[in-house]
Amino acid sequence: MDAWVNQPEVLSPIPLLNGTEIMQMFNLPPGRQLGKILDDLLEEQAAGTVNTRTKAVQWLQSQIIH
Repeated sequence: MDAWVNQPEVLSPIPLLNGTEIMQMFNLPPGRQLGKILDDLLEEQAAGTVNTRTKAVQWLQSQIIH
């Protein structure tokens, strides 16, 4: 249990990209859509699906295009 508690990055990973970067990359305005994208990206990071900036950008491209 202590090992799990002492690893906050597992529960709350450091974002690979921030909102400003995503807005610039994808020409998005600030707002609810961006907040949802950021939340979803953090969930993917926590799940281990996205673990690099490159994978984060690829994941974002797949989400924003659909």
